[in-house]
Amino acid sequence: MNIGKRTLAILTVIISLFAFCGRSQAVCVSYLGDLQNALNSVGATLVGELFTRTNNPDATPQQKREAKAIARALTTLSLPATNTSQGYGLFLKAAQQLGPLALQGQIGLEGSNVFTAFTNEAQAEIDCTAERVGALGEFNRSRKPASNQLAQAQRTLNNIHTLSNPQIALLLGRQVYLKIVLANKLAAIGEAHPGFAPDDVAGKTLTHTERGRTGTVEFINDTDANEVPANDPPHASTYMYDRNGLNTAGLTLTHPGDISGTTNTTRAKLTFLTSTNGVFTYKFEDADGSKGSGTGRFSLTP
Repeated sequence: MNIGKRTLAILTVIISLFAFCGRSQAVCVSYLGDLQNALNSVGATLVGELFTRTNNPDATPQQKREAKAIARALTTLSLPATNTSQGYGLFLKAAQQLGPLALQGQIGLEGSNVFTAFTNEAQAEIDCTAERVGALGEFNRSRKPASNQLAQAQRTLNNIHTLSNPQIALLLGRQVYLKIVLANKLAAIGEAHPGFAPDDVAGKTLTHTERGRTGTVEFINDTDANEVPANDPPHASTYMYDRNGLNTAGLTLTHPGDISGTTNTTRAKLTFLTSTNGVFTYKFEDADGSKGSGTGRFSLTP
């Protein structure tokens, strides 16, 4: 049986498949070129081995079984994959279909090169995903679980390099890629839900309304502000803003009292309902000893 054209067609699919993967993820990783070359080489080796076995009139039953295993592996490698995790899954399945052949001769050598390229790529993707997770805000709920998945992926990948059993190493490689995929999914959730509270308010103006009265606070820089209270004259203040949650922050405003060395202090707890609006509670203590508290609404504008 001459299947040269069929196997060459399958190899062409393999080459185009991983060329696509290289284009889609080249911004994030740096080993896809090596991976593509290694896969092309193992594909060519499999095609050659299959051609030899199927065109040998004196092929033994064992050689015929090997030819069927190689044909199945080539078919598996030609299946569609849109990322390296899916690509590794196909590689693992093909290795399992090859059985002992996956570790023997030229097939084993080429397969080892592919596995090395996949582990290099896994490390690159771990590093890339770590930067993505690190960019999530301190209070983002997805940051910790995503970091945990990456830590597990890294420990497993480190363990792979210490193993002498290639079959176990192949299986652990699948776990590494699954952890990377999950970490990226969690990071995407975190990016879609960053929270409403800003990290700082410098350069913005807060307009607050309580008991029907409205005032403003203009945050000039990281420490200085101009206040226009609802019932008091405008004055310069200093402030401290501290984001303490996904949608919450604390704000402390101080300005000199009428007596030298004294200060008037207002402490507010801000809850952002959107990126520009929210509600707050506040307590104040003036230099003359008077105190008070209340609630209100606020808006924050550039």
